[in-house]
Amino acid sequence: MDMTGDLVSNWEFFRDSWKNYAAAMKLAGKDKKIVAATLLSIMGKECLHVCRNLPMTADERQDADVLLGKLSEYFIPKRNKIYERYVFNSRSKKADESFDQFLTALRKLAATWSSVRLRRKCSAIVSSLPYERMDTANAFFENLH
Repeated sequence: MDMTGDLVSNWEFFRDSWKNYAAAMKLAGKDKKIVAATLLSIMGKECLHVCRNLPMTADERQDADVLLGKLSEYFIPKRNKIYERYVFNSRSKKADESFDQFLTALRKLAATWSSVRLRRKCSAIVSSLPYERMDTANAFFENLH
């Protein structure tokens, strides 16, 4: 795992990559100790140091699901929803930014929102657009969950 830059995004990427790796290696039916040892061996030195210092029992250290849960608690802080909404609502299109880049930035900012609230905000954005941009925005927001 990359321990520089945006640790939340890096952790989420690593966790998703681990799931793919575990599936490719057919680890689902293997002994929990083997799965945990595999996880520990691929996470990288710095992440392993973090893992070793998390409070866990000896049995928990031999369970990949527990390890992933504890590491998620460590790397993903509790979110400040009010601040996230403020940042989203105050985000405007920059002069040197394409419309698609702007929409991507909004989607990233809203990634933790509930789908109902996000759909309302997206509807407000789409309804405020010039007619020629509506198809692009509708297609972009169509896949939000």
